[in-house]
Amino acid sequence: MSKSFEKWFSQQSPDRELIKPLRELNLGREEWSSSVLTLLNAKGNEDEQLSKASHNLYDCTLADANKRILQLSSEYATTHASAQGQMMITLNALKTLSMERELSSVRKAGVGTQRVLANVGSFLQSFSGVAEIVKAADQQFGGLAYGTVMVLTMVAVRKTDREGLIADVLEELGHAFPRLNVLEYLEPRKSLRDLVVGAFELAIRFCRQATEYCAGSSLRRVRDASTKDDLLKTVTRLRIKLSEIHKEVEIVMMEDLRAIRQKLHEMAAKLDNAAMEISDSNILLHDVHAQGKDAHATGEDTNLRVREGQAWMERQERSKAQKSYLAQLKKDLGLRSIANTTDAIARTTRLLEQLSDDQEQKGKVAKSLRFEDLRSDVCFWGWYRNSRSSLLVLGGHNFTDTEDDQDATSWLSYSSIWVATESLRNDDHTLCFFAKTKDAVRSHQRHTFWYIIRTFIYSLAQTLSEELMEKQEAILSKYDTSAWNDADSVEAIEGMGRLLITLLSDLSHSSTVTVVIDRIDYCQWAKFKGKGVDGMVHAVRFLVQLVRDPSLRHLRVKVLLVMSAASARNVGEKLSWAQGDQFEVRSDWDQEFED
Repeated sequence: MSKSFEKWFSQQSPDRELIKPLRELNLGREEWSSSVLTLLNAKGNEDEQLSKASHNLYDCTLADANKRILQLSSEYATTHASAQGQMMITLNALKTLSMERELSSVRKAGVGTQRVLANVGSFLQSFSGVAEIVKAADQQFGGLAYGTVMVLTMVAVRKTDREGLIADVLEELGHAFPRLNVLEYLEPRKSLRDLVVGAFELAIRFCRQATEYCAGSSLRRVRDASTKDDLLKTVTRLRIKLSEIHKEVEIVMMEDLRAIRQKLHEMAAKLDNAAMEISDSNILLHDVHAQGKDAHATGEDTNLRVREGQAWMERQERSKAQKSYLAQLKKDLGLRSIANTTDAIARTTRLLEQLSDDQEQKGKVAKSLRFEDLRSDVCFWGWYRNSRSSLLVLGGHNFTDTEDDQDATSWLSYSSIWVATESLRNDDHTLCFFAKTKDAVRSHQRHTFWYIIRTFIYSLAQTLSEELMEKQEAILSKYDTSAWNDADSVEAIEGMGRLLITLLSDLSHSSTVTVVIDRIDYCQWAKFKGKGVDGMVHAVRFLVQLVRDPSLRHLRVKVLLVMSAASARNVGEKLSWAQGDQFEVRSDWDQEFED
């Protein structure tokens, strides 16, 4: 018995009462099976196999029962083939209608018997999960379960006129029991134990009634022989019990998953702390080593060593303060994980390569976007080289598109990759988000615009000096960011916008801030539409305000938005009044063929 089953039952009084009905069933098992097998062998037609099988019947295991079913299946397949062959020989000789009917009966009997054996085997495998669990309460219950199924098997294969109903029920129950590999690792509670024991009891009663039903008139002397109605009532009760078990198992598994998720979060927090401590230790070792070299070089210059020690302590304090602040900020913003810009660029690049491969497979060569194309395009290059803050919206079709496909990878995503890479290389303040880094993402799993702004706030904090970090912390403390968790309201977008503008306003003069949102149309906007609001247009309008805000005139803020052609047209139409030298929309940059 697996150790994992022992937790299901104890020897205390409540469990003894729980399994009391099973003990009563177990006490009468020998009398019941003896009556069944004796009556089947009555009137001088004793079946040697049945006689042998009746000995030590309830000492069998799951493996024994499986082996016996396989043997019977093989035997009856051979017997059926032989009988059918003999009937064919006779039929060829006599060519009579009655013999054709006999051959049809033999064929139907063989098929029915094989179906019963297959369904009994399926039922046994399904039932074994509950049986192995209940076996943990008393080893005899395992023999009761598998021995009873053995009797059902031996009786069912000898009857052909009543096996249709039993075969149908066995086939259904073969899929209804909870699997052993699910039950084995659950942490059981009383309600689930009660249901499992109840299902086991009903399964035994079903097997007995099914056996008596198959035997039919041959068992008239069996006390309380089952009728069809009795059998169907038991099956109905068993169905209900198994349905309740499945619901209870789902509840237990959800609770276990919740506990596991909590533990994982706690472990992740501990790992983060451990990583920070290791990093601090490495810095300490490096500085100690450097101090040792400096001390050796400068001799007895005590004042110098003191100053170096103080500087090192100050660096340590700043490092710890920044890490502590970033960890708290990440928690306050509700960011479990933040996609690294370099990783996002690599994933988007792979999608573009896949797009190119797919286009080549269609027998056409599409033109991929390159740096030369960006530099030669008046609209794009004019925006990029403009010394003033400005926003550019790009949209267009892939050459294979017959209509707007919101889920398709856009060939214009290369422009986002190039701008983000250049910004990182120039050490600008880079705020990037690539919304489509997988081939397909379900709508409810996509990120909201609020999530994008949160990642921008955190990314900005990572690049700030200690002085600016303290200012940012003071600013954030005045905002109730929890009010913006409803990211489907225009008020939330406006609130986010004001905060981001306030944080950017403290950056030093002549700084460049690059904002790239690739496939902003791939974010979650459906709930806005449900409220009759075009959320993406409001988001773009906020970004227009960002580049035109008077408090950011000392900065060069460059914003690039890439989206589908349809989305770009929609933005251009609804914000046509705002377009000018700091805001431009190009919705028709379609992919072309190679020359």
